[in-house]
Amino acid sequence: KSFMTTQKARVSWWNLQTKTMTLVLVPILLVTLILVGMKSYQSIQSSHENLAHQREELLASREQAVKDVVLAAKSAIAPIYDKAGPNDAEAKARAAEVLRSIRFDGKNYIFVYQYDGTKVVLPHARDKEGTNMIGLQDANGKYLVRGLIETAQEGGGFYQYSWPHPETRKDEAKYSYAAPLEKWGWMLGAGVYAVDVEEVMAEAQATANENLRDSIISSLLTALALFIVVAVVAGWLVKRTLQPIRSAAEAMSS
Repeated sequence: KSFMTTQKARVSWWNLQTKTMTLVLVPILLVTLILVGMKSYQSIQSSHENLAHQREELLASREQAVKDVVLAAKSAIAPIYDKAGPNDAEAKARAAEVLRSIRFDGKNYIFVYQYDGTKVVLPHARDKEGTNMIGLQDANGKYLVRGLIETAQEGGGFYQYSWPHPETRKDEAKYSYAAPLEKWGWMLGAGVYAVDVEEVMAEAQATANENLRDSIISSLLTALALFIVVAVVAGWLVKRTLQPIRSAAEAMSS
């Protein structure tokens, strides 16, 4: 009977120790998981914001570059334009030839349309010059030439639309800048595709995802290590605290 009583006392003490450890460790574990979750969420949000900001800066840089090209082209024909009259066909022909010769970023070019939508300068397709394209639309139904002309008539600015990329043949976002030549009724413009920006952003996204994954794994491992240390210390403290109770219980049972 004494042996059975002692065994029951030990089982009771073990149950008490287990319950005490559970009461101590479960809240710590929950708090740890919440903190790791909050840190991971903040890291994810920060990563998304940084990527969005980086994309905006890249696009702004590309837009500024194409604007600079258009304004430089406008300056290149200024000596001809400034001295010419509204209907000076010879001056217009000389200016058009200068504009056809301008290239930037490899094969990108300057284009010119009359305000009625007639092509004046299209270097890669000279046979289409003289064609009226006022009704041309992109895959989304957005008017290209009309929109560019309206942008120029408003004083100049950026205009975005979709157009097949010459290499991929897929519709890609294109950012163009249109400037007016009011005396001749011309819209002078140039555009760049955003596909190169998207390629850079894809690489940045992959790097950010890898860094984010490493950060989350590191946080989890650190939290696990701290939890193990806390569990060991807590176990020692609980055992030390409950030892007098165990001794008293065993003494009473005997």
